[in-house]
Amino acid sequence: MFRTGLLIQLGIISSALALTQLDPISISSGSFRDPQNRDRFFHGVAISIQTPPYLPTTDHFDPNSSLSSSDLTNLIEWGFNLVRLTIPWESIETAPNQYNLTQIQEIEALLNRMGEAGIYTLIDTHMDLLEGSGCVAGVLVKSEMQGCNY
Repeated sequence: MFRTGLLIQLGIISSALALTQLDPISISSGSFRDPQNRDRFFHGVAISIQTPPYLPTTDHFDPNSSLSSSDLTNLIEWGFNLVRLTIPWESIETAPNQYNLTQIQEIEALLNRMGEAGIYTLIDTHMDLLEGSGCVAGVLVKSEMQGCNY
């Protein structure tokens, strides 16, 4: 579903459109490497919105919860080239085997915007079992899934 320009097993995803700006990254000898086998260093920020809609605001600046065009410009100007984006699993799988495709499309659009701006994304698919509004189906034996809100 995602158009990836990097190795998904790294959790780093970029837009296919951004491949002209972002080099694919691999891991070799414990280092991030570009296609010329040079070490790559990342400087970034973490974005974690733990309440619905679970994604940063993109249409205007907010000092606590935005990732607008001006935010992306500022990140680049300040020397940042990576965003660690927390995606709570409960925002994707809202009930056992029921996936929020709209949320997935919004995540894809956000990833593409960051890639087009020259920013790599490290996806943190966060799973706060038994702490949020839901549990991850299939992780626990059904009889052990007490406390889930499904």
